[in-house]
Amino acid sequence: MEVLRTAILQVIRQKKNKTFFAEEPLQQMYPEDWERFLDELQVEFKLMEKEGLLDILEQPSSNGNHPIVGKKIAPKKPQI
Repeated sequence: MEVLRTAILQVIRQKKNKTFFAEEPLQQMYPEDWERFLDELQVEFKLMEKEGLLDILEQPSSNGNHPIVGKKIAPKKPQI
């Protein structure tokens, strides 16, 4: 989903290529309803990871949340 990818890339820019929690892009886009879009976010992160753009780190604790919540995202630095 292009809008999610754009939001993810925006968070990467804001964080200056430092790690961030997976749910941050959604929380910025949809402060009230961000939890409704977790499945789509997870799909986009997996696609971006497969493309070599980022790594999904840390398994979240089994606290009943969506599997992507609490994971850290580590952007990969562009190769020069």
